[in-house]
Amino acid sequence: ALALESRMAALNVVPHAAVAARLLLDGEPPVEGSLGGGLIAAPLPLAGRSGLPVHLLGHFALSGAERDVPISAPESGHAAEAMRAEWNAELVKSCAAAAYAALLTALPKTFGLPHDQTVSLPMYRYWPRASEMSDDALAAALLPPLYTHLAEKELFLVVPRALDDEKPQRRGLRRLDDGLVCPPSIDGRLGDFVRQHFSAFDMPPPVAEQLLASAPRGMRSLSAAEVRGYVKRKLGDAKKRDKRLASRAWAPLHSANFALDLLAYCASDLHGGAA
Repeated sequence: ALALESRMAALNVVPHAAVAARLLLDGEPPVEGSLGGGLIAAPLPLAGRSGLPVHLLGHFALSGAERDVPISAPESGHAAEAMRAEWNAELVKSCAAAAYAALLTALPKTFGLPHDQTVSLPMYRYWPRASEMSDDALAAALLPPLYTHLAEKELFLVVPRALDDEKPQRRGLRRLDDGLVCPPSIDGRLGDFVRQHFSAFDMPPPVAEQLLASAPRGMRSLSAAEVRGYVKRKLGDAKKRDKRLASRAWAPLHSANFALDLLAYCASDLHGGAA
């Protein structure tokens, strides 16, 4: 819609953006740190780097001799600069976010699911994080609509768990509203225990952190109250407690250190009260 406004005609741009990524390096998915992304092109590469794991191309409205891509403009700035920033921000929100989402949606088919159940998907290396981006304005324009797109796709790796059925199911990709996002602080043995008992997504902590920050519709974060209620319900029945504690799923509780860690997490949201 912005492209149809007469005031934008002077910019001589069209609403088009794309992303490009290195998917294979010597026949294998590149490891973290060798993705080779980060360029911004309009359409030729510009000097600045975005910090994204992909290249970002678009009909951006460039600013000055430095050929910058302004995403935000100071209120006291020139009207022409404000118009360029408005155009670029909308191009990122609408076109670039959709193109980036299309790329990420295609990656599971490109890489497949690893046979090793302990290995995370290579595709998560291409998911952007605000903490790694060089421009806060670009992150604010790109990440919310991008993660909103992603939330609606089956892109989240999880072993589905029915709370009354402790038998593991096959690991697969689900929508964001089909599971729980674990805060990065839930790691190690506590993280393994949570994923053994909850439909908690298996993803790198930086991706989980970005999801929690973006909070797209359908996202649910695992809470201490949820774990506390689950443990109380499962172990509160004395008749079933011994049988459960003898099972593999509950074996970590035989470790005093783990039991203390679990207790500390379950009480982490309590402030003088009880639940």
